Amino acid sequence: MKQTLSILAGKLTFAIGRHFSNCSSLPGKIALDINKDVLKNIKKENNKIIFITGTNGKTSTTFYSYNAIKSYEKNVVTNLSGANMLQGVLTEILKNTSSNTFKDKICVFEVDELTVPLLIKNGLLPDYIVITNLFDDQVDRYGSKEILAKTLRESIEQTNATVILNYENRTLRIISDDLKNKCVFFGVEGKSKDIILKDGLEYKYINYADVGLFRNVGDSEFKDLRNYILKYEENKDICEIIENGKSINCNISNKEKFDIIYNKYNYLASFTLFKTLVNDGVVNYKDNKDILSFMMSLEVGNGRMEKFTFLNEDTKLNLVKNPVGLELSLKEYAKENTTFDLLLALGNTPADGTDLSWIKTVDFKSFMENSKVDKFFITGKAVNILKSLLEDYVKENNLNIYFIEKSAIKESLTKKTLFLAGFSELKEIRDFIKG
Repeated sequence: MKQTLSILAGKLTFAIGRHFSNCSSLPGKIALDINKDVLKNIKKENNKIIFITGTNGKTSTTFYSYNAIKSYEKNVVTNLSGANMLQGVLTEILKNTSSNTFKDKICVFEVDELTVPLLIKNGLLPDYIVITNLFDDQVDRYGSKEILAKTLRESIEQTNATVILNYENRTLRIISDDLKNKCVFFGVEGKSKDIILKDGLEYKYINYADVGLFRNVGDSEFKDLRNYILKYEENKDICEIIENGKSINCNISNKEKFDIIYNKYNYLASFTLFKTLVNDGVVNYKDNKDILSFMMSLEVGNGRMEKFTFLNEDTKLNLVKNPVGLELSLKEYAKENTTFDLLLALGNTPADGTDLSWIKTVDFKSFMENSKVDKFFITGKAVNILKSLLEDYVKENNLNIYFIEKSAIKESLTKKTLFLAGFSELKEIRDFIKG
């Protein structure tokens, strides 16, 4: 009786709530409040369950993967709203559950890293897990990236899932080395220079942060187990993917997005998942459509280098939540060839991570010196915390960085402005830009 009541309550909540919001998590929350074992007790039959997780890129990778799969298969379920915790995933399952049975679906779920073990514990066993990368992020929740990797590995070992992961992210080796599960590796070929020594490893190249092809100091060769390799040349309209030794040429349908290095990894992760599903007979890929080019043609939106017009000027909004993501965003904004202001809005809610000390590791000075930024405004619910962390650094380096309350945003922005925002600030900043 409790199981039936919890499912009906979740479904009713969605039926009513969707008229007022996207209602992406509340149905699941209410169902769990009634019966904490509701997900565990739902019968799951003939589904293919895909988890897409990682520090950065999981929303985009989920979006590209879902749309590619949906082009060829029916009954594809996803949580594109970004509700990637237990209650969000459960909401999507409840919407598609009939008579306590969830069946015949291909599920492409974006999953928060710490929610992966929780879903597995609750009986939602993945057939495929895509891990984009692991960096230090929300250390108050996750601990270090190494601790998180060990936690994920322990959960993955309880499943028979095929694991698709970035071979060039060193932290992911904690998961993949000697793992009993089948692993499919992907990576983006970088430009080889002299050997780079970083954090006790030798790199053939580094594409960003610590992501690149590496070996232990003293090893004679760079071990390369990548099944899917993206190769490209600057100013070319075609890129190449090497699939288990076979070359596939793909048109670059959106060069602006493709030129962003982390997008290359997101596209390749999505492509690798798609082709793995095809090879396993899950997706009936019945034509020779350039699937990578199709992915590039899609617009993720939702604060992922999202384009707007503000003060009659083109602008962008990008989500940031950790030092790697912020550094990469600043690198992209530094490519602007006209003068601009920049607004960064951060909060310190549980969704953001309450520990914002990572902000001190970001090289704002280099960005200010090597871009056409004029004024850099920092705001948000955590502005006073950010000011206490950065004020001395700003003064020592004589940087045009200003800490402002949110009430002062409108009067402070008078010319072309680019935007960055954390989770809890994203919607408000997005609404502000749209006017």
